[in-house]
Amino acid sequence: MRDILERVNDGEIVVIEDFVPAQVQDIIETTMTEESYPWISSASSIGWFNSWQQEYANNTPNVFDTPQMCSEEMGDILHLLIDPTVFEGYDLARTKANLKYRYHELVDHSVPHSDGFGFGIVGLYYVNESDGDTVFFNEMVQHPDDDYVTPTIRQRISPKKGTMVFFHKGLLHAAGNPSEFARRIVINLNFTPNKFTFVKDICDSTHGTRTLSDHLIGVYKLLEGKGCAQEVCDAGLFHSIYGTEIYRHKTLTSRDIVKSLIGEEAENLAHIFCKLEIPREDAISRIIDPKIRSQILDIHEANEIEQEDDNMGLNYEWFFPTIFAWEMLDFDVGSLEKYAFKLKEESQGRELSNRGGWQSNDLNHNDPELSEIRPLIKSTLDEYWSRHNYAGILDLDNMWININGSRSFNVQHSHPNSMLSGVVYIKVPDTGYPGKIVFENPNKQILSNCWDFEPTDAQTYRDIHYEAEPGKIILFPSWCMHSVEKNDSNDWRISLSFNSKMR
Repeated sequence: MRDILERVNDGEIVVIEDFVPAQVQDIIETTMTEESYPWISSASSIGWFNSWQQEYANNTPNVFDTPQMCSEEMGDILHLLIDPTVFEGYDLARTKANLKYRYHELVDHSVPHSDGFGFGIVGLYYVNESDGDTVFFNEMVQHPDDDYVTPTIRQRISPKKGTMVFFHKGLLHAAGNPSEFARRIVINLNFTPNKFTFVKDICDSTHGTRTLSDHLIGVYKLLEGKGCAQEVCDAGLFHSIYGTEIYRHKTLTSRDIVKSLIGEEAENLAHIFCKLEIPREDAISRIIDPKIRSQILDIHEANEIEQEDDNMGLNYEWFFPTIFAWEMLDFDVGSLEKYAFKLKEESQGRELSNRGGWQSNDLNHNDPELSEIRPLIKSTLDEYWSRHNYAGILDLDNMWININGSRSFNVQHSHPNSMLSGVVYIKVPDTGYPGKIVFENPNKQILSNCWDFEPTDAQTYRDIHYEAEPGKIILFPSWCMHSVEKNDSNDWRISLSFNSKMR
């Protein structure tokens, strides 16, 4: 598949017959030709009154893992049609299906259009045997402000059931109208390279003893390891994309493309860094906004360290990162509180790390009381895993309830046989001190014994802690040793803990 992606990026139109097995082709066609299938009338660029669409995955990079983002029928079709591992490094950004009924008017095709500008790949899958050619033109749309030109035809492809056609998203194309067959159905898949793939594809120029992409990714890893915000890490990844006073090679000029990959805030930081005068320290000191000044300084320091590493001949790599994440979830905490006490009444529970409190046995995922919280937990796991481009897919594994009364606590422990663990707080005492969850630096003993200094950053903290708040979810690597402080209140502290497994 990598070869196909490279051919498309070089401007080729790639046609693959029998993209999926015949049995799968039949299932897709049967599903999409049923009378109950949810088509809606369309007034898009495909034109004419006989056109219908169903758009079902818009700006959803993890759509493979979240079929709930679209209709059940569409989610099933996506999973049949696309293997996400085949498109590693690319996100499925937008997907829709187009239906055109027989049309006898003498109209060759709809209005020529592209599926966007910049970098990206389109896949057209023909659901059924039909006529009405897909017409491709010689012209490309590189930017939304490009002047319109009258396109000239490059190639025609007749619809054939089971065929997939891949082409560059900027290539002008148009849909023909069926005149012999009753209907023409295609599925349109829009893939965009993720930020790392993008950098590797376009930043192949020399930078010291390596490529520019090696340097940019190195800066990103340094910032990530320092615990910087995501927008700062992303800005570091693109910090010289427009050229700098030192590195004058301009890899890219379109700011819109970068914004689409990393967001406006990160792109703005990258652009500011590229425009800094030398010496950079003086230029940074003149930045008025204190937040931006601090963020740019972080990027500058990471850039300097990464370049020093290259100049010294040492290749620094980040391994075993400890990345935490938290979010406030919106769910019915009262219902889960009742569920927790119901379980406590029905079972003696178990004792593992809990001291003085009650812990349930593993929960039944099918309990109706978990129907709201379970998909929310799965969504946070997916976001964490995809954000850091980790391999595989995480599935929610075992869950359990913790009820800690006054003076109850949890001793230090980890969660074996799990990749990523977490806790969701259901009830937290309003008065008194409910206790925090505390995570230990795995290098704590070394830090304590070898150096006499005060902890100053993410690398030297001996431990970190999070406050308990109703609705808060906290994610952490399962190997990280942690404990829960004593509940010094007169009320209950209730939480739901969980583990995950990788497939």
